Amino acid sequence: MGTPTISMIDNPYTHSLRQRVLCRVARRHLLKTFSHAWVCGRSHYMLMRKAGFSDQRIIPGLYCASAKTFSPNFDQGIDGEKRILYAGRLLDWKGVEDLVVAFMRIPESERNGWKLRIAGTGPLAERIDRKASQESSVKVLGFLSPEQLAKEMKNADAFCLPSWHEHWGVVVHEAALSGLPLILSTGVEAASEFLIDGYNGYSFEPRDTQDLETAIRKLMSTDDLSDFKRHSRELGDRHRVEHWCQRLLSVIQSAHRGD
Repeated sequence: MGTPTISMIDNPYTHSLRQRVLCRVARRHLLKTFSHAWVCGRSHYMLMRKAGFSDQRIIPGLYCASAKTFSPNFDQGIDGEKRILYAGRLLDWKGVEDLVVAFMRIPESERNGWKLRIAGTGPLAERIDRKASQESSVKVLGFLSPEQLAKEMKNADAFCLPSWHEHWGVVVHEAALSGLPLILSTGVEAASEFLIDGYNGYSFEPRDTQDLETAIRKLMSTDDLSDFKRHSRELGDRHRVEHWCQRLLSVIQSAHRGD
């Protein structure tokens, strides 16, 4: 009856047989139910195109972090420390254990003062705690509220999300808005919007601790991270709450005009 109905999609396109079959089904049923698809990034856009939605009916930027909550501190290091921060659930597929292993492989004499901070809770908490207890440069912070996380990001100098697969990752946007250089696995879909390799951080192959260690070493060997920090904030600013609101309003206004 002319009322827009929006399907919100955070499934990336994986080229799987299952998705190809579902896209065929979607062309018959999904398009009859929803006028628009609201997606996260490029891969999610491709899935909805395969499902039959036209460019005009696909809305980007489904997930958005708050630039008011997460803001940068462009000073490098606090109290002589430089910190890599992980924030997320402590689950195997999040790759957090890979991160701890890769970091601890680097001799302390070659870390140039870098420390690792792990924020989050989950089934791997005890195992991560045991590993961290072997190394004074690794500290587990436990669960952090959004306000506490924003403060921790201000005190950090880089952010790492080593997930084996991540449908998006709003925390990556939060880190970018906080002006943090990024180390992201290629399994993190948010990397498509917030990471340019060598411009504001480094990418690596998921579940490859050697490749992750190489990325960490690259970051540690960078004398001045100020450009990386500014570039992350620049990429983060491309997606703001104001843009999110305007995208939704544009759909409503279009329906009123009868487009």
